[in-house]
Amino acid sequence: MSGLSLNANICWPSAEQERLLRACFLSGPDALREFETWRGEVPIDQMDEVSRRLAPILVRRWDGDPLDESFAALGKRIHLAQWSQNRRRISIALSLHKTLSSAGIQCMFLKGMALLSRFCADSGLRVMGDVDFLVHGNEVVKAVEVLIAAKWIAEDNLTSNEIRRQMRVGHAWHFSRGQGEQCDMHWHPLVRCPSPSVAEEFWKGAEWVDLGGNRVLAPCATDQLFHVCAHGLQWSWTPQTRWISDAMTILTSEESIDWQRLQELATAAKMSVRVHAALRYLHERMEAPVPKRALDRLAMHRPVAWERSEYELLQKPCPLGAVDSLRWHITNFRRIRPFDNAWSNKPGWIAFLEYLRIFLRATGARSFVTSLWWVLGTRWRGRGAVSSLTSS
Repeated sequence: MSGLSLNANICWPSAEQERLLRACFLSGPDALREFETWRGEVPIDQMDEVSRRLAPILVRRWDGDPLDESFAALGKRIHLAQWSQNRRRISIALSLHKTLSSAGIQCMFLKGMALLSRFCADSGLRVMGDVDFLVHGNEVVKAVEVLIAAKWIAEDNLTSNEIRRQMRVGHAWHFSRGQGEQCDMHWHPLVRCPSPSVAEEFWKGAEWVDLGGNRVLAPCATDQLFHVCAHGLQWSWTPQTRWISDAMTILTSEESIDWQRLQELATAAKMSVRVHAALRYLHERMEAPVPKRALDRLAMHRPVAWERSEYELLQKPCPLGAVDSLRWHITNFRRIRPFDNAWSNKPGWIAFLEYLRIFLRATGARSFVTSLWWVLGTRWRGRGAVSSLTSS
């Protein structure tokens, strides 16, 4: 793919993983050829985790030839394990929905749960780590208190007031309960996107879907595709290639995509560079039904000056070095500052230091200096980056 920066360790698949993805979603003899090529190159006992998660999709697609007995058996075992785990997580999701609804709090499911409820009739086809849901920003404190009353424990045992403080710099908070029950409560639908207008569009476009015989809210198909692409192409401790199978699941469904709306969301979120890269990959390598006109519109959009460099940064492998860590915080602050009245009216460097203090949860001057030293390091190259905040 000319023009794209591909990092197989983060957002983009290796050659072997891509063959298996193409075998899952291409049509006709091309899919069969990709699988046979992959099968001749990769022993089953050397499959990586990304490839193992695709095995149930292939078993469902080809129940018999060309799957040999060992691969079919592996796919069925993984399918059964994922189905069992996801049935438990669906139960957790419905419990959360009931708890919040009883308190008058509206919620919308995101990510894996939204995908399962709308596009996957078979809940064993897609692994899911936890339950992600969105609440309105003005109901976060109440929602936290409701969750805590229901025996959910906030990560680091934060109180509702402490989480309210973190709302200025983050998009969600993690909760856990009992034996393995986990959820993420979002107040912004997207990581690194604090724009109220984007969140409002998600709520406006939300649709009722069936989840375990219950009516729940999930993003519309267009918003889910945007969410998958924007969320998949970013910095992470673990490979994000699952976004490709999620996007293909949406694009090969019977749901229609409003490409104009998707472009508007990408532009409003200042994520047009990454969304264009994702859709271009899906079009060129996965033969996805992405209209060329939609790609051309995204390509013609002129992003803010720092968006392209941010896109490159967010694909770097972990851990980030001192200078890249500083760059990460600067771009994150640039995204937040226009929507924070206090910070937008202060000099950039003062507002940035306040941002860091909240992000690092520093309780005093000493803890702040210690945390700041850890984040920024001692490399002189960071000085110029800090000075650029005045023009953010």
